[in-house]
Amino acid sequence: MHIKKAIFMLVAAFLILSLFIFNFTKTDASARVVYAYATHDYSGDNSSYNSFVNNESHINYVITFTYGIDENGNLNGEEDDAVKDEAIKNNVVPLLLIHNIRGGTFDNSLIHAVLSNETARNNLIDNIENAAIKDGYKGVNIDFENVGYVDRQNYNQFLSDLKSKLTSDNLLLTVAIPAMTADSPNSLWAGGFDYKAISSIVDKVIIMAYDQHWSGGNSGPICSFQWLQNVAQYATSTIDKDKIVMGLPAYGYDWSLSGTTSVTEDEVKSLINTYGGNAMWDNTSKEPYYIYYKNGIKHTVWFENSYSFKLKLDYLSSIGIDDISFWKLGYENQDFWEVIEGNTVDYFGDIFASWARNDINDMARLKYVSGYSDGTYRPNNYITRAEFITLLLRVKGIKEEPGEGFWDTQQSFAKDAIATAKKLGIVNGYSDGSFRPNNKISREEIAAIIAKAYGYEPYADSKFVDIENSFAKNDIIALSNRGIISGYDTYHFMPKNYATRAEATAILYRLINK
Repeated sequence: MHIKKAIFMLVAAFLILSLFIFNFTKTDASARVVYAYATHDYSGDNSSYNSFVNNESHINYVITFTYGIDENGNLNGEEDDAVKDEAIKNNVVPLLLIHNIRGGTFDNSLIHAVLSNETARNNLIDNIENAAIKDGYKGVNIDFENVGYVDRQNYNQFLSDLKSKLTSDNLLLTVAIPAMTADSPNSLWAGGFDYKAISSIVDKVIIMAYDQHWSGGNSGPICSFQWLQNVAQYATSTIDKDKIVMGLPAYGYDWSLSGTTSVTEDEVKSLINTYGGNAMWDNTSKEPYYIYYKNGIKHTVWFENSYSFKLKLDYLSSIGIDDISFWKLGYENQDFWEVIEGNTVDYFGDIFASWARNDINDMARLKYVSGYSDGTYRPNNYITRAEFITLLLRVKGIKEEPGEGFWDTQQSFAKDAIATAKKLGIVNGYSDGSFRPNNKISREEIAAIIAKAYGYEPYADSKFVDIENSFAKNDIIALSNRGIISGYDTYHFMPKNYATRAEATAILYRLINK
């Protein structure tokens, strides 16, 4: 029993200390180079253009998803000048993307027909060169996917011949290639990509470190942290580091039996508002996920948010990879740009949709609170009486001192905080002389404790109709008069409800700013 109790106390102490211990590095983004993909998916689709216009000061290269190909090496598709012209006007380097999509998918038979036919291959090279020069691009991005091993040498030859042409025109050659953790000659999707050979030819290699779990497969992380580390390790072992551009996702997928759709962080917030529940943080993959039910059907969502994005950027910077790209302009929100610039938006992975997000972030920035070791804050978890007293004293600037507490607090991690609060008259025990430190704390108990700590008295009436029988009625009125606490609506305070970590943090933040 004594060993179990000791272990319990150590765990409890760790959890509350995690509220206080805070350390989050700020990325130096001065060396970061950003490549951003822009698409025009349908008539009237301006999402990439609008994002580019709003954020072009953060972008070094913009890649326009423009031309497909046919079996003879001809280009098809329509040039959309809007992004390219805006880029040239504002000194952002535009790159022309060439892809092998046909019928909604990257077509293996199409790319094989071109790469294996020298005449078609040379025709394609000429057409790419002419299009880049005619349209005013400064370089090319080759995004051929689903290339089999049979075309590995043909693909390398194509890149080598194209590079010779583009170099004479002073144009850049970049490629987008699948993320791999080892050479994969047997892969139907990625067998054609020889990292080392490609690196020796092109100017930049964009490694598409996304779709670890894709729309056509099982649900899971889009780009788990460990997978990114493995991808980066293999890339740096085969590609010149100064040529690596690590491509990251700014999106997620919503998997269900009804099908799979892409989602963004903002769209996940809307789903939470509509269907309820909370986004969770998976510390193994270091990526958030969300589960909800629509018409009785289970939906599993994995997605990138600004917190997970920052973890990836910080890791890449730590190994000397400062060139990044992301898919795609219009998927990201402004928080992603803050992170790209080296700023911290969220201090925890699971608060992006919390109503108390700003309060939690500000309290973390001020180093009053931190989260758990898994990168979460768990804003909707209940807070205990011991935890709240410890936080309150810290916010109030009161030093904890040993003293006479309560008979049931001597083994609590917060025994000194509770003893100090008792000595100052901030807390009273229950009629049996206990404090019950591990009990959840109610909203009325919080109001009573704060009113005592700050000496607040009511100075007006309250509209709350559910506090008449609360022992803390006057305390609730005193704090609501001052805007420190608020109700669930104009007329309901719900005094008996237990307080969540988000609620407690928001209340304490308001105290700091009074």
